[in-house]
Amino acid sequence: MANERIPKLSELPGIITGSPMGLFVAFIVLALIFITRGLWSCLFKIFIRLPFNLQTPDKILAGDICNPDKMFRVQLGEGMLNFLQHEWFVWFLIIGGVTIFLYFKFIRNR
Repeated sequence: MANERIPKLSELPGIITGSPMGLFVAFIVLALIFITRGLWSCLFKIFIRLPFNLQTPDKILAGDICNPDKMFRVQLGEGMLNFLQHEWFVWFLIIGGVTIFLYFKFIRNR
């Protein structure tokens, strides 16, 4: 993550086990991955429709292809981030992350 990009899904286990706040960070990163992939799929759909509807731009967004309420990935990412409003969930992520970190740091390395 040194080059300031969103980590890949394959990097999440290393983030979780490598830091006491890893589970918290991985949860936020996973939500952001869902949201960005949903937005990229929306842009891809727009670019597919664009050449065929240059004369009628209102048809490019017809059918609510970029409506956030109808995009599953964006809804899932927003729902995950909404869980962070609950104090009990934040404590669960912090305690779970510290537990996982300590397990992989001390117990598993015997």
